[in-house]
Amino acid sequence: MGGHQSLEDLKMNLLSYVTSKGVKNASRVEVIGHMRTLGYAYNPAAFFIFYSDNNEMLCSLVEVTNTFKERKIYFVPAPSSSSVSISTQKKMFYVSPFSPLDSEFHFKVNRPQGNLMIQIDSFDKGALLIHSRLSGKEVALSDFNLFTRFCKYLWVPLWVMYRIHWQAFRLYLKKVPFIRKNSQIDLQKGGLS
Repeated sequence: MGGHQSLEDLKMNLLSYVTSKGVKNASRVEVIGHMRTLGYAYNPAAFFIFYSDNNEMLCSLVEVTNTFKERKIYFVPAPSSSSVSISTQKKMFYVSPFSPLDSEFHFKVNRPQGNLMIQIDSFDKGALLIHSRLSGKEVALSDFNLFTRFCKYLWVPLWVMYRIHWQAFRLYLKKVPFIRKNSQIDLQKGGLS
């Protein structure tokens, strides 16, 4: 959903999309993702959390990006409790050459309230393939905190890309079955889901 559009246009597109999914009264959107650092950013997943005027968490969108810079949006419906949205969906997207395209994503998006905890697990035929989690603690926005976070996380996008390729190389050496990008095109349904 990123790209080169104004923040207001992005917000309107996001609100229009969740309205098409039956979400009513969404007025505020929080974005959780890695900031662009020195002109570079890579977010394997970015999260858009929608709230009503009375600050009720309504739903989430998860934008998954692969190393080919392709993106797919997954809609995570209203929380089962006041603060946690959970959804299981067919992946149908080329994320990893070692993960079947028809496997499932299990999303768990907790409402950020001082602490952040988001999980995306990938399952194939009931077996856990990949477990990923994003967690953090809220800090006050100040010049000092912004500068220290910039210094602390300066290399994170490059580190993430390195780790993805390093893990893929290790799996390749272990002779884990490999799915080529140009195979099973019918199961690679990018874009909005």
